[in-house]
Amino acid sequence: MAKSFPNTGATVIDATADLPGSPSEGMMVFQKDTNELKIYDGSSWISMLDTDTPTGLVLINSSSLTANVNDITSVFSSTYDFYRIMIRSTASVNETLMYFRFLNGATPITSANYKWASAQMYVGSGFVGGSGNNADTVWPVCQTSTTNYSTAFIDIYGAGTALNKTYSSLNSHHQAGDYIDSRYFIGAFTTGTAYTGFRLWANAGGTTFTGTVKVYGYRNSI
Repeated sequence: MAKSFPNTGATVIDATADLPGSPSEGMMVFQKDTNELKIYDGSSWISMLDTDTPTGLVLINSSSLTANVNDITSVFSSTYDFYRIMIRSTASVNETLMYFRFLNGATPITSANYKWASAQMYVGSGFVGGSGNNADTVWPVCQTSTTNYSTAFIDIYGAGTALNKTYSSLNSHHQAGDYIDSRYFIGAFTTGTAYTGFRLWANAGGTTFTGTVKVYGYRNSI
């Protein structure tokens, strides 16, 4: 049964059978059984938002980087196809690389199934280079600085499902003046296992990261 709320102009209905029979163009209803916001476009009802499983980018987790080893747990699941991890960090030791490993619960996955390649450019000196590894135990994320924040954007497919995973990491590392170290990593993880989280850390002992990491999911993206 439809219920009207005059002060808001909203109409709440229980199910599709309760949609108004003679709606006017622009009329909106909220359908309770599917948690959808719908609008009448003049000829049919269009779903504007599914509040149970909305499409698009959803913030899953926001955490602080405070140590040499930083575990971000319970963020990967089958709900999302793709994930974006956004990092802003400094380090206690200059020119320190940050690395990534999957977590199964609290256990880091250290098998040699992390494949990656990189391209590197120094804005200011014009240097261009690259490297890679076909059987590594980590994925590189970004290079960090003691004086300026480094930023990284990691996109991962299949992290929370039993599929081979792919990743890309784009970061820029501002050091001084117009000198900028920019790197782009791509790679794959060749084991079809679902994982729940990840670890960000430095191989260099005694290095402490400071900053933030946010994890977003692209729900129903493909």
